[in-house]
Amino acid sequence: MKKFLLIIIFGLLSCSPGSAKEINFKCIGFKTYNTATQVRDTTFKDYMHLRINISKKLMIEMSDGGSSNREWSLTDITDRYYYSDKADDYKENDFVNVAILNRYTGEFSSKHQEEDIRYFYHCEITKQLF
Repeated sequence: MKKFLLIIIFGLLSCSPGSAKEINFKCIGFKTYNTATQVRDTTFKDYMHLRINISKKLMIEMSDGGSSNREWSLTDITDRYYYSDKADDYKENDFVNVAILNRYTGEFSSKHQEEDIRYFYHCEITKQLF
């Protein structure tokens, strides 16, 4: 009986709850905001695929065609946000790189270096169909 209990206990200890290493999202753009002129454009329509690789701490934006547009190094993962302030072509300068995915609402926004425009998307979790 003691051996049986030890086997059960060690079996439970060796099994850790698995977490998803890669999460895929389909995203639809719904607005832009120009930070220089403070003009909001609600006619913005764009489709994007967003992939978050937790083990590599990467957030990858891909155009609808599948090509990789931007890679973001995740700098903070909380229970509310995936946050990055370092894009793949990040350089030490005065420009701001920011990408944020709200884990509750699914809203993704990004602003990249020399652009004065911040893009907003509604994202939903998706999976590979075949």
